[in-house]
Amino acid sequence: MRKLIIAASLLLSSLYINAQTKTGRWYRTSNDTYTSYTYTTRYYKTDVGFATEYKISSPRITVTAIHDTIENQIKIDVQERGGGILAQHSQEHLECEPHSSNLFGFEGNWRMLGGDRVPYQFAVKYLSKKFDYITVKSVIGPYITNGAHFFCF
Repeated sequence: MRKLIIAASLLLSSLYINAQTKTGRWYRTSNDTYTSYTYTTRYYKTDVGFATEYKISSPRITVTAIHDTIENQIKIDVQERGGGILAQHSQEHLECEPHSSNLFGFEGNWRMLGGDRVPYQFAVKYLSKKFDYITVKSVIGPYITNGAHFFCF
């Protein structure tokens, strides 16, 4: 009976963890292709506002979006997990849109050159009508020799 309870709890916990995993798209300008990846999302409060953290499984990237309610800004940081001097790939920020449920951000140079098939350099949306937590729709990641990578959630 004890083994059955342990097995059932392990099964339920693994189902819960898998339910939290989502699939995103990784766009590469070098060969104009999208590749799927899996990620997890975590929401938490910070000393300046609200944060949304995305942990991408492969490549091992963490995207952190902070809605700074004090400075009225949204900041996104894209880093490779493990740290080090070269871990930071990009850092974006912009002024918050006044209580809007629409997508906002900026297109960036790659989208201007490549058209609609290239994601926005930085695009976010408020998660709810409370206008506290945000969800990232796309952000530019690492630059490579002949292009850039974008993460789409």
